[in-house]
Amino acid sequence: MSKSKKASSKSRGRQSAKKPRQALSRVPAVIELVEYRFSNEAIDSPEADGLSDDEAGEIDALTQRMLYAGTGERIALIPQLRSMVERFPRVPQLRNNLVAALYMAGHSAEAEAMMQETMRLFPDNLVAKVQYGEILLQTGRFDEVLPALGGNLAMYRLAGGRRNFHVSEGVNYFAFIALYALASGEVDQAMMALKTLNDLAPEHPTTLAIAAKIFRAMNPIESFRRRLFGT
Repeated sequence: MSKSKKASSKSRGRQSAKKPRQALSRVPAVIELVEYRFSNEAIDSPEADGLSDDEAGEIDALTQRMLYAGTGERIALIPQLRSMVERFPRVPQLRNNLVAALYMAGHSAEAEAMMQETMRLFPDNLVAKVQYGEILLQTGRFDEVLPALGGNLAMYRLAGGRRNFHVSEGVNYFAFIALYALASGEVDQAMMALKTLNDLAPEHPTTLAIAAKIFRAMNPIESFRRRLFGT
């Protein structure tokens, strides 16, 4: 896949392809520190084989647009995402972006069906797995998360041993880890995940949403006030 323009890590907190990070493997029982590398450049994958430079560039551009898109923009991109998935059914990041947009639009049944298909077609796809983990958390099935994801939440284990990732993958993964930690009552672990989110994409809507969730968990009185007064 062709490489997209790489943003400065100083300007937006994103990591270059050679900046190592550390990550949680399984929360909260075991912490495994592993070096990962994040980049805004396209990650080479078998699914990219056979794409022309123009096709790869088109996919990269849409991926970058989705990375910082808000809810409204993501929903508006659903028709384009559907079209792209039809054109490139073997490119999992297009499927993952469509799943996220469909959930935001309230099309949960279609989103879940596509997510299950993506996990079947691409068993080492990180984003599909963490999307499934988030669904389990959101539907109150916390105890099913670890068994469903192989008993270990290490990023490289979920991704079939890979240690190089796109920034968008990192955002999805560490947001999920933060949510899992909060569901476990481990606010400190959630803060560790948030720190990495801030390093990767401090302005991303997901980072801001996770920060708000952690703030409410750490400040129950403030959380009660917000619920009471809607502020």
